[in-house]
Amino acid sequence: MRGSPLFRTVLVLLALVVAAFGIRSIAVGPVAPPPAPPAPAPETVSSAPFFLTFSSPPAVVILESAGEVLELKPKGVTASGSLSLSGDHPSVFVTVRWSGDDASAPRFTKLTLEPAGQSTQTRTFDGFGEIEDVWELHLHR
Repeated sequence: MRGSPLFRTVLVLLALVVAAFGIRSIAVGPVAPPPAPPAPAPETVSSAPFFLTFSSPPAVVILESAGEVLELKPKGVTASGSLSLSGDHPSVFVTVRWSGDDASAPRFTKLTLEPAGQSTQTRTFDGFGEIEDVWELHLHR
């Protein structure tokens, strides 16, 4: 390379100083910690009356919601009670085991919930044989 060695040395030193300031600003610069995630709101558990209607008498009905399991053995084609619901988007797990010999017949179960301060929610579950399904409600309070 041609030119004065003193001029080349000054250029190299200048490049090193600029690089040092760049590295220092990355490594030592003020780094704010990431914001803490918002604390989840505690889930509210409420009780809602329910009504079940069956196409034929079931042997056993299992409803599960908010960690609570209800096992019902209705005598006829209707049943009612109270079910716990948690939060704005509760899940209700429904299992119906039918009585009788014809397990492959098409059957249905209609579940009606009446959460406090909300409109009545209705869902029909149908299938051939035993019914196992989940209902994810959207209750915005």
